[in-house]
Amino acid sequence: MIDALSHLKEGRLADALTICQQVLKREPENVDAIYMTGWIALCRKDQNAALDRFRRVIELQPGHARAHNNIGTILMNTGDGVAAERHFEAAIEEAPDFTEAHANLGAVRIGLGKIEAAQAALKKAAELRPQDPDILTNLATILMRLGDLEEAVKGFRKV
Repeated sequence: MIDALSHLKEGRLADALTICQQVLKREPENVDAIYMTGWIALCRKDQNAALDRFRRVIELQPGHARAHNNIGTILMNTGDGVAAERHFEAAIEEAPDFTEAHANLGAVRIGLGKIEAAQAALKKAAELRPQDPDILTNLATILMRLGDLEEAVKGFRKV
């Protein structure tokens, strides 16, 4: 699987997929190979295949935080914020310091109109990654929506 990961990082998707398929012939429930085929599908902009692969990972390993986060991201991008929120929460439950999941949870909650809950998620993300411009921008946006313009401007300036 290390070779497949190297190929994936180099953009050699077909080579990475070939290795994953070879592994899956021997071990049809190899979570790492299934997960990587999900990433390959994402790289190929095939969200349906990626979603299918990441869901299979969750079937085999319900606590797979990264698979939950990826499913949540796909669902958020396709407009199913409620389901996305549940997957981000599951990712955080399994990996409490998973910054990306906190940031994604905050973003999806903004879209759902859950501003205070979004703020809490983004504050946690900012604690974990204090210089991340996306997280700081979302926090400043929340402050603006809450009417705290002075703090929002400070937040935007910090970005």
